[in-house]
Amino acid sequence: MKKSVPRNKECCRMQELRELQDYLMDKCQITKPIATTFKSVQCGRASYHTRKITMPIWIFDYSTEYQWCYMIHEVLHFILWDKMQYGGHGDVFKNWERNLLKEFGLSVTYKKAYIKTLNSSYNGDSYKML
Repeated sequence: MKKSVPRNKECCRMQELRELQDYLMDKCQITKPIATTFKSVQCGRASYHTRKITMPIWIFDYSTEYQWCYMIHEVLHFILWDKMQYGGHGDVFKNWERNLLKEFGLSVTYKKAYIKTLNSSYNGDSYKML
């Protein structure tokens, strides 16, 4: 799943992920803005009270499918919080996540709260999640 991405191309990838975020917000009618930053951190984070998503820059060393899955996961926290004050990674979250990923030709299997395997119907690839 890991691949090399020249660092000068990260800007384009960041913009693509922000556009994905905007698309998801429009689709789910989320009007409160969310600020997204990309930092050298171990894992992504969605903070409801500050309306911020922090995405790890190491995701750019992995496939586009992985990057999209990661962004969908983080934005989904806000979608569910804004719509129904739902936090966490329970069954409601997983059902929404599966449905959103399906729109992009992606399917998943879970290990407890997090995705274990990501499958792409476009290229037939299957990725083990970190």
